[in-house]
Amino acid sequence: RLYSGQESASELAEVTKRKAKKATGDEKLKLLLQLGQLTAEGLGDNAAAIDAYKQVIELQPKNLAAWEALDRLYSREKRAEELASVLSSLAELVKAEAPTRRLELLLRRAAIFEDLLKDVPRAIDSYSDLLADNPQDPGAVAGLERMLARPESRDGAARLLEDVYRAAGDSRRLVEVLEMRLESADGAERVPLLAEVTALHERLGQKPQAFMAKL
Repeated sequence: RLYSGQESASELAEVTKRKAKKATGDEKLKLLLQLGQLTAEGLGDNAAAIDAYKQVIELQPKNLAAWEALDRLYSREKRAEELASVLSSLAELVKAEAPTRRLELLLRRAAIFEDLLKDVPRAIDSYSDLLADNPQDPGAVAGLERMLARPESRDGAARLLEDVYRAAGDSRRLVEVLEMRLESADGAERVPLLAEVTALHERLGQKPQAFMAKL
């Protein structure tokens, strides 16, 4: 516990805040972390806690505890834009030592852009970051396949999935995304796309589709 006896949480928070203002170095960091915990858990004052943890990060940008606290607080406050930014920073911090956790953080960020912020370009970029780390990442593939159903995100998702399906040797799915790309392809892109679509249909034994692709 951070306080006991007759001391109230608000009184202790005020004392801790004053001490933190005067302190320097590691002592200041310690007090700010205590202030963040106290205001969040003891007072339920998420705004004050966020401010304390942001001060920690200003002094020590790679303080994992402060970033993780901001993750919890922004999630609690449903502040999607700020949460996405925090997840980006956390993903970079854990990149070397916890690659699996990094993938989880990037997937959460992608879901925020896709579902909460409805930001197609940043959702596509986030799934691209996931695939850069793990070319067959199932979360990224599932997210991109969902985005194929939306006209505004179909081309971007199809371009990324093209590489995934090509690497996996999945001709059936590859031809599907190539046909989607044809919907928005310009003249320079159409010729090689049509040629590959035709070849894939023939390889799959789909002669009627191959014939139509040649038209």
